[in-house]
Amino acid sequence: MVVEKSGRPPGSVIVKYDQYLYPFSDLQFGGNKVRPKDAYRLLISASDGTTSTRSNYELEIHCPFNLKQYPFDSHYCPIDIYTGKHPSRQLSLSWYHSDGARLNASIGPISMHTSLVSSENCNFEALYAVTELNTATARFSCLRVQLHFHRPFHTSFFRYFLPTIILVALTWIIFYIERQHLQSRITVVAFSSLLTFFCAMLWNNEVPSTAYLTAADVWVFLCNIFILLSLLEVIAVHILTKMSHKQLLLANKNESVRAESRYRREKQAAKRGRSISPRPPVANGRMLEMKHFDQDLPGSTSTSNYDTLINDYFHRWSDYYSVTAARVDLSARIILPLAYGIYCIICAVPSSLYNSALSDKQDKFSTIIVDSEQNDISDRIQTFDFE
Repeated sequence: MVVEKSGRPPGSVIVKYDQYLYPFSDLQFGGNKVRPKDAYRLLISASDGTTSTRSNYELEIHCPFNLKQYPFDSHYCPIDIYTGKHPSRQLSLSWYHSDGARLNASIGPISMHTSLVSSENCNFEALYAVTELNTATARFSCLRVQLHFHRPFHTSFFRYFLPTIILVALTWIIFYIERQHLQSRITVVAFSSLLTFFCAMLWNNEVPSTAYLTAADVWVFLCNIFILLSLLEVIAVHILTKMSHKQLLLANKNESVRAESRYRREKQAAKRGRSISPRPPVANGRMLEMKHFDQDLPGSTSTSNYDTLINDYFHRWSDYYSVTAARVDLSARIILPLAYGIYCIICAVPSSLYNSALSDKQDKFSTIIVDSEQNDISDRIQTFDFE
């Protein structure tokens, strides 16, 4: 900060922070909390009548983040430093180094990468004085810094996506477990589903609650869909296996199964016989008596001839259900991993293209300069640490 025509003799002096504040107290920051880091500061008076000072400030900045693309979100956060009471001809702000501001390596959120996109000197017109006849405007000095926060793709992949990919792939073990072991298959699916839900809870604890769905929420939802498809495949294969086993028992003349099947078929035949019983015939407008006709109830022959069904009929259906269950298992081994792989590629390609475009964009701006732990501060500049 430089104040012109201060009238102080040339030289430098170290004073307490609360001494000689005027007009340096006019400095304003675009942050929620501003705290000086040092108890003392340096005042330098030049022979041309200008006086400069340097100070360290600690700023707490709140930037609105749009988390719809989380964990591939990217945010820009501007920081403005300006004077609101003294025009630029009295108090001017400028960067000490020709390349602008310098970024401390320790600033920014831990889970995100922070970079300095741009830093510039600026001026703005504002109301300076109001009289009875007119108003006066003046040009004020300001500094502007643009910070960029983003999560690297490899960090998001290994921290968020790789665990869920492994859990979804874990459910595919059920396709290689014997179809008769239903309990083992369901245990694997339930274990994967619970761990996926646990990972989603950990992710939600890292970000504030939002009123909209994030990319991570959609990812977890679709991962659970694939786990649910694996569960439905287990249920379908189990039903087909049970039906094959039942047909095999019928072929082997299992009395209990045959009695149950006979009762079911007789009940269905009786219902069909009642529903399609013929109406009495009509001749010359008169309804003939039923005693002149012999009526056979449909289904009576099927119930009486039920025991004559050949053994090959049940074996054929048993083989059909067994082969269908095996085909469903073999198809699931190929279709589900292939569909999930395509979905992962669809999610990964736009994200990688976005990160590459982001890196190209950063190369067009000034190179990020990482400052040392001890800030390099001299006259005509202020260096800030951000938390």
